[in-house]
Amino acid sequence: MDDETGGALGRLHVGLQPAYTSVDGHPIFVINMTARGKPEPADLEGAFRLFDHEHEWIVRGFTSITTKHMHELWRRRDG
Repeated sequence: MDDETGGALGRLHVGLQPAYTSVDGHPIFVINMTARGKPEPADLEGAFRLFDHEHEWIVRGFTSITTKHMHELWRRRDG
């Protein structure tokens, strides 16, 4: 993950596991995404700013690994 200036901010980890729905046992994939970084400055304000960046990168990552067709089915909105 990069910050506004292009500097390293942290890492985005993506995991994919096969699973089954609990309702009907239909096969699915479960995606787990974790963003990790070090807040700068190392205070509450820096932590909340990092959370915002991490959220943005998780959304970007999810969007980049899923198809436009699925975005339409999920009624994903841009922005």
